[in-house]
Amino acid sequence: AAGVCVLGGAIVLGLFDRAAQASGRQRFGWQLMAAVSAGASIWCTHFVAVLAYDPGAPVSFDPFLTINSGLLATGGALAAFVVALGLRGRFAPALGGALLGAAIGAMHYCGMLAYRVDGLVSWSAPALAASLIAGCVLAAASLHVAVRSRSPSRLRLAAGLLVAAIVSLHFLGMGALRITSLIVGPAPQNGEAVATLAVAILAMTLIIVATGAVAYGLDETVRAEAFRRMRAIAMHDGLTGLPNRAHFLERLGQFVEQADVELIAIDLDGFKHVNDQYGHAVGDAALKRIGERLQETLGPREFAGRLGGDEFAVAKLYRDETAVSGFLKRVHEAIVGRIGVAAFAGEIGASVGVAIFPDDAAEVETLIGNADLAMQRAKAERSGE
Repeated sequence: AAGVCVLGGAIVLGLFDRAAQASGRQRFGWQLMAAVSAGASIWCTHFVAVLAYDPGAPVSFDPFLTINSGLLATGGALAAFVVALGLRGRFAPALGGALLGAAIGAMHYCGMLAYRVDGLVSWSAPALAASLIAGCVLAAASLHVAVRSRSPSRLRLAAGLLVAAIVSLHFLGMGALRITSLIVGPAPQNGEAVATLAVAILAMTLIIVATGAVAYGLDETVRAEAFRRMRAIAMHDGLTGLPNRAHFLERLGQFVEQADVELIAIDLDGFKHVNDQYGHAVGDAALKRIGERLQETLGPREFAGRLGGDEFAVAKLYRDETAVSGFLKRVHEAIVGRIGVAAFAGEIGASVGVAIFPDDAAEVETLIGNADLAMQRAKAERSGE
């Protein structure tokens, strides 16, 4: 019973958190799934624990009240989650949590009405009231923490409070129960039937809770995949697939922390003529082909990026100065080689500028500025300015 309660509490709060992040029909779907998992967890915790209780007399269960107790827990949990997330106000989650505590109490005492025993049954009013108060207060604290807290461990704390609400209400409620057996002599044993019922309840509940866990896990996977895709789109140039300016600068910053870096700034010469004469579709195809060539020529510890328009940049980690000129030659050949795309076939010139870290700059921004300055100087020399 304790194991189901802990597992169920964690799953329920995870599903409730998904509901808090969603809206519209999607929110209600998560609320319903959380409510079903909550109802199953509360119901199973109660009945497995009750089956472990030995009253010293034969027991049986009213099937109608037993089923209704589970429906009370599920319906009450759904109402609680709707109130916690649907109402405005600072204390709406706590109010919803109090309703959840009331649903736990309704389930418990409806379940106890279904508990038929050959004996005289009486209740302690103070213990009964204490069970309801503890359940409502702890459940209110659980949903309040889940919604209002900003702590990284808020869901674990909220789940712990929910488990405490269920356990305290159950055991304080059982402590309020007094049974005087009417059986004279040893009570008939029905252990096999009780064990069978316990296993059946546990299996059904685990199936329901596992369904919620799978849904939560699938949603987590989909979210992670969507985040990776969005990051890839945000960090790469849509045309060439190369890192965009933001991603290139990020990786360049990582490079300069490791070793000496050679940075080459590239600006295509006469590319406007290609766009004007052949159209932007042909120009885009040419840029894409240049990007492919750059990727093909890169080796380990090298990367390239498109900084915008017809501007590219490549960087290399090196420890041998002889590698600097070889890298520049490879990059230059990849850019200025003959290109044939659609209606265009020819060569596209390029002006390049090189800057070395740490020889030419002590920080990334200065390194980029010096490489760009060298590239602009080369472009001016090519145009005869």
